[in-house]
Amino acid sequence: MNFAEIVSTRLKALSMNQRQLAQRAGLTPMKVSRLLTGKEEPSLAVAESLLKAVGGALQPHLVDVVTYKTGLAHKKGLPVDSPELWEQ
Repeated sequence: MNFAEIVSTRLKALSMNQRQLAQRAGLTPMKVSRLLTGKEEPSLAVAESLLKAVGGALQPHLVDVVTYKTGLAHKKGLPVDSPELWEQ
């Protein structure tokens, strides 16, 4: 399950719509729509805001892995979503 699916599942469970989520997370409805349809990936800060808005939280070890992989991508000149980084 990807990030958008996790947040969407929580939205349904809470009987919340995207506009309500946007308001709780301090984002625009358009931004939330783009994130939940996979057209845009959230930064760590935005992911944390969205999860907090639906009663979840980022796990510290996950944040460490994402931060490490993002830094590694920049050092190697690779896109952050490069399979070479995430298949290990």
